[in-house]
Amino acid sequence: MAFRFRLQSVLDHRKHLEEKAQGEMATRLQKQLACQRQLEWIAGEMTRNRQELARRGAQGISAQEFALAGDYATTLRLHQMRAGSQLELLKAETEIARQKLLEATRDRKAMDILRERHLQDYLAEERRQERIAMDEAAVRGFLGKADR
Repeated sequence: MAFRFRLQSVLDHRKHLEEKAQGEMATRLQKQLACQRQLEWIAGEMTRNRQELARRGAQGISAQEFALAGDYATTLRLHQMRAGSQLELLKAETEIARQKLLEATRDRKAMDILRERHLQDYLAEERRQERIAMDEAAVRGFLGKADR
């Protein structure tokens, strides 16, 4: 008779939950990285804007262009603040997803360990039954030779 783990459906379910948690974690990390890239782009754009304003200011710039550059800088700062607060929320969500993944992995590993123990018990019982059968066959063979 082949080994059959009675809790295989539970193990399969826990593997599914772990895979789902891995997907959720990957999604959260992608969103967090996208937000970080956006923040880096905004910081670079702010630097470029300041440099352009300084370069053009040295050459002479109209009041309207100066006001537009100031408005653009203000818009960039607002976007930076929004993306910064969004990044903090995404980091918190990523940490929650990480904790769920750790828990799902721990649960799955516990079931794997239980399955392995059951398999070892099954194999030990199979070996014990085989030794008993071999002993009985040896005794029958010995008794059969003794009767002759």
